[in-house]
Amino acid sequence: MQDHKTINSVFFWQGYIASVLNQPYLQIENYINESWTERTEKPLQEDVLNVLWSLLNVCFPIATIFGQFLAAFLCKELGRKGTALLASFLYIPGVLLCAASKYLHPYFELLYVGRILWSLANGINSVNATVWIVECAPPEIRGRMAAMQEFFMAAGR
Repeated sequence: MQDHKTINSVFFWQGYIASVLNQPYLQIENYINESWTERTEKPLQEDVLNVLWSLLNVCFPIATIFGQFLAAFLCKELGRKGTALLASFLYIPGVLLCAASKYLHPYFELLYVGRILWSLANGINSVNATVWIVECAPPEIRGRMAAMQEFFMAAGR
C-alpha cells in the first residue's frame, strides 16, 4: 500500500509554488546573508536566515489569499475589466522590485515587497478570471467552464 506521497502528488501545483523559490534557495539565502552583512558588517545567524527564508516562501500563498478576498470588492467597484487591468498593473512593480533587488544589492527586502505585490495580483486575477469566464459562458456550459478554468489554473502553476 502506498503512503501519502501519491495523494500529495495530486496537489502538485502547491509543490510547484514552493519550488519556484526552493530551487535556487542557496543562492537566495546567500544573497540575503550578503545583503545583511554588507549593511551591518555581521552575518545573519542560521536560525534568523531560516526564518527570513520561510517568510519569503510564505509571502505567495498569504498574499494570494488576501488578493482573492479583495477581488470580490474590486469586481463590484471597478467591474471585471477594471479589476483585471488593476491586477495586471500590480504585476509590473512586483516583478520589477524582485528584479531590482538583485541590482540594488544591499536591499533584500525588495524581494518581499515585490513578491507580495505579485502574489496579490495573482489572487485578484484568479478570482476575477473565474467570475468573468462564468458570466460570459452560455448557461448550459457555465459549470464546465468554471471547472476547466480552475483546473487549468492549478495545473498551469
